[in-house]
Amino acid sequence: MSCGYKAPPPGKPDVNPPQIRITFPQEGDSLYADTTVNFLINDESAIKKVALLVNEKVVSVDSVPPFSLEIKLETIQDSVATVKVRATDLWDNTGESRPVKIFRPLVEENEN
Repeated sequence: MSCGYKAPPPGKPDVNPPQIRITFPQEGDSLYADTTVNFLINDESAIKKVALLVNEKVVSVDSVPPFSLEIKLETIQDSVATVKVRATDLWDNTGESRPVKIFRPLVEENEN
């Protein structure tokens, strides 16, 4: 006789999402070249993957520690962009950093 109950995996599952904080670039920074995003992640279990979001669009994903994400200037279409890092742990809990607003100065192509 089965009651339909499915036991959790052995051990205590992690039910809390990863906590992420972007350390670079910082709010209001201007980017003039492709830039590596620095971030800190705290979680009870291991991180499975991280993703970089620019204006809510995933532009880079890494699933191999140490994680590295890069903002490519071509992914920023306007002079202002919002950047976030999303992380997923082994228990499929997902967390996001607070958004960081960055600037891409628009340069005239034919400057003399």
